[in-house]
Amino acid sequence: LCEPGSGMPEQGNPVESTGTISRGSYTAGAAAAAAFRRRENALREDILAFLGLMRKASALAVGEENTSEAVGKGKARLLLLPKDGKEKSAVHAGRLLEGHRALLVKLPFTEEELAKATGVGRCSMAAVTDLGFAKALMTRLVREFPGQYEESLKAIAARYEKRQRRKKEKPGVRTKKNSAGED
Repeated sequence: LCEPGSGMPEQGNPVESTGTISRGSYTAGAAAAAAFRRRENALREDILAFLGLMRKASALAVGEENTSEAVGKGKARLLLLPKDGKEKSAVHAGRLLEGHRALLVKLPFTEEELAKATGVGRCSMAAVTDLGFAKALMTRLVREFPGQYEESLKAIAARYEKRQRRKKEKPGVRTKKNSAGED
């Protein structure tokens, strides 16, 4: 049917000496690697899109001036830096956080990627101002980059849980059920 050397695969055993299944010049190993890269890129894009959503929801202060203001007012929960950020920005971020509870997180994205995701010209730093969004972002980062962000997630999750407990325990807050006189 197919002659050796004709460029067409021979009929018979599709397993080559490498142990991968041959599909012409494209092997099953290469297909798995390509699928992994697509999944990895999709998760990275999901995180970047989430940053854009946070900006639209006014839960992300972008740029040094806006970040400084958020930290100064005590609204910042996370201070985010890009992986290729300047040393000057990192030093400035460290000084900003002195005496504040916000966590410093170095993201695995470049300034350019962060700027594009958040719709600004340049993004040397950003501050997440909503605790729920901060927890969701850290959860996504832990899922995509295991071993790098677990401690930050634990700290943010503990703060989030504490806030949720306080909301439930807050005296004098009337719910629909007890405002009607029912208990």
